Amino acid sequence: MIGCLMIYVNERNIEIVIDKVMRMINPNYMCKREEWIVTYIYDQDNKLNIWQAALELELEGEKVGYGFGTTMEEAKEDVAQILMKRDGLDRLSYLSLLS
Repeated sequence: MIGCLMIYVNERNIEIVIDKVMRMINPNYMCKREEWIVTYIYDQDNKLNIWQAALELELEGEKVGYGFGTTMEEAKEDVAQILMKRDGLDRLSYLSLLS
């Protein structure tokens, strides 16, 4: 299973968020996509560390989505679905996250 964690960032918090994510989950892959940091952890046997990182970042006021799948695309789509449902992510933003 692959875990995906996405965090909304801006110019003020990008370096802080990247540092926190690296310490919390040490992702296998990380990139910036528009206003989002997208991270992946491969061979994820346990969802707990992704959930814990998402909770800690949300408690600090960050907008976070997480998801899981057998491929990176599935995991990212799971994140986008959660963000659409929970945070009111609009359809256009949703599609841009998946591209």
